[in-house]
Amino acid sequence: MRKYLFFMLLASFLWMACGDDGVVKKMESEVMALHDEVMPRMMDSQKLRKSLKNVADSLESLPAPDSTRIGEITAIVADMKTAEQGMMDWMRDYDPKKATGDKKEAMEYLDQQMKQIKQVKLDIEGGIERANTLIK
Repeated sequence: MRKYLFFMLLASFLWMACGDDGVVKKMESEVMALHDEVMPRMMDSQKLRKSLKNVADSLESLPAPDSTRIGEITAIVADMKTAEQGMMDWMRDYDPKKATGDKKEAMEYLDQQMKQIKQVKLDIEGGIERANTLIK
C-alpha cells in the first residue's frame, strides 16, 4: 500500500511540475501568436502611411492648400509611425530567455509582454482605421 501511495504521489508531483512548464509555454505561444497576427498589419500600416504622406505632399503643392486636411493627415501619419516604432521596440526588447526559469517570474514577464503587444496591436489597427476613414 505504501509503495502504491508513494508512486501516486510521485506521479502527481511529476505531472504538476510538467503542467507548470506547460502554462508558461502556452502563455509564450499566445504572446508570439499575437505578434504574428499584428506583424502583417504593420506592413499594411507602412504602405498606408506612405500613401497618406503622398496625399499630403500633393495637397501642399496646390495653389490653395487645405491646411486643415493636411494637418489631419500629418497627425495620422505621425501616430502611425509611432505605432510602427512601438512594434519595432517591442521586437527589439522581447527576450525569450526571460520566459524560462522561475515560473512566477516567467509568467510576470509574459503577462507584461502580452499587455505591451496588445497595445501595439491597438495602436497599429487604430492608425489603419483612422487612415482608411480619412481616405474614404
